[in-house]
Amino acid sequence: MSKVNKVRYLDKKVAKLTIDFSAQRAIDSAYTFDAANISEAADTITIVGHPYKLGDQVAAVLTAGTGVTATVPNATAATVYYVIYVDQNTIALATSLALAKAGTKTALTAGGCVDSYLQRDCFGLMTSDLVIPLGSVVTKVWYDVITTCKSWDEAWGAGTEDAATMSFGINSAVDVKAASAISSGTLFDAGEHATLIGTPILGLEAAHDTALELIELENAKMIKTTADVSFNYTIAVDPISIGKIDVYVEYLPGSLA
Repeated sequence: MSKVNKVRYLDKKVAKLTIDFSAQRAIDSAYTFDAANISEAADTITIVGHPYKLGDQVAAVLTAGTGVTATVPNATAATVYYVIYVDQNTIALATSLALAKAGTKTALTAGGCVDSYLQRDCFGLMTSDLVIPLGSVVTKVWYDVITTCKSWDEAWGAGTEDAATMSFGINSAVDVKAASAISSGTLFDAGEHATLIGTPILGLEAAHDTALELIELENAKMIKTTADVSFNYTIAVDPISIGKIDVYVEYLPGSLA
């Protein structure tokens, strides 16, 4: 009779994700538009030679020095929009990815729009290209802040500074780290690095922190993937226009035969 029990020796994998808001801003801020570029009749924005494609997730941001009074009416900084590609010089905006794919535009008013641009992947829920296979066990996630993160208004020295919050997730939007304001201490400042999961939280009484309790606490912080999932991050309150973070994900793959 053949044995059904078997032993497999697994190697942990470590994947690195770089989230670079500053690099994205350097690209997108070159494509500014004013009120004259907004067609209220067609609900489109003319941006010559724009880099956007269908479904790009964007937020309206102000060019440095413009001031917070210059806005895109009905396309505010604290709202996620999805690009509808019209042609190489023209786009429209939708309020969901499904509506963007359907070509359903959101209404735009030219108003007093001055020197605005649309920055990609700086607000809302973003799914990254870091995919963790079904059944994998994520044992640790840690991060290293390369450049201090700043919300769009603090970057220009006006408005509510550091208002943005950020969370990280795998199976959900917050199972790695719940939303924290980028103003919380030095959490998202250059040079900061910390473990997001995999570090046991000690009890209030050191006498109760036995070796077994520490093992239980550490295991409780691990995450088993319920599908092939992308590491995600969510930004709320304000877009983050500046900053760079390296995130490292350590996991045991679950797809090995």
